[in-house]
Amino acid sequence: MKLQKKFFPIKARDIDITNISSFAKRGLINLTKEDIEKLKINRINFDKYFSNSTEQIRLVNDTINNEVQTYKVNQNLRQFVDFQNQDLEDDASRLVDDSNTIFLCRNVLPYLGSYDARKVIYNLGKNMKKGSILSLGTYTNSKFLTYSEDYKFIKDCGFEPLADFKQTYIKTDNLSNRNELDWGANILSYRMPF
Repeated sequence: MKLQKKFFPIKARDIDITNISSFAKRGLINLTKEDIEKLKINRINFDKYFSNSTEQIRLVNDTINNEVQTYKVNQNLRQFVDFQNQDLEDDASRLVDDSNTIFLCRNVLPYLGSYDARKVIYNLGKNMKKGSILSLGTYTNSKFLTYSEDYKFIKDCGFEPLADFKQTYIKTDNLSNRNELDWGANILSYRMPF
């Protein structure tokens, strides 16, 4: 019996060109001991996909200490990832979905602010098809997803939470009221279709 490919194409995007050209395309990643333990708990052979690196990644917001080490990612794993420089807002507004998309948007929305974060969610709601997944992750310092209105907004964009996964949603239907969505930034309210 012929083995099927377990991987589907992964499109990785970052607005910071340094992250893409300097680290991702060269196959460098920072991992903590906790990251490695999680891989092992999930029965992923760490040594098959990662090896020690003589180079160090030093990012502005990273805390490089004894717990963080730079590793080289094996080409067998990297071959499935298409790294590009792109803005999240552009990516969301131009997304072409065949009902098989998993859109991971971890630790990004807090940096956009409430208005732009809602614009991203709105465009994903407009462009993602039923059955696709949106995972926003959790944040320690978020200006979005802190109020019940934000969760209502996500639901109004056609997403329902997945019970077993925090901040992860499934697209259930198309927007029925796209011109009626309430756009809020700080204390102001906007009604703006995009």
